Amino acid sequence: MSIEQSLMDNHQQYLKNLAEFSQKQQEKISDLMSGHKQALDDFEPFDQEKIDSQTSDLMKRVNGELDKAMENVNKQMNSIIQSTS
Repeated sequence: MSIEQSLMDNHQQYLKNLAEFSQKQQEKISDLMSGHKQALDDFEPFDQEKIDSQTSDLMKRVNGELDKAMENVNKQMNSIIQSTS
């Protein structure tokens, strides 16, 4: 086998390997893109009305807990005042 033939064979093998690698990479990219497309299709943007409703509910619960805490503080203060009187 001549050096020229060996070089040509190596070059042909290199091109074949490069084509296979390129094909595998294209398949991986295609799979990634279809996965991301599905995720984007499934995504539902936040509805401002829903956010406002949830925020309002949260604030009501927070205010309710604060009212309970203040009632407990007032009871303790009254207890302290009565015990020192």
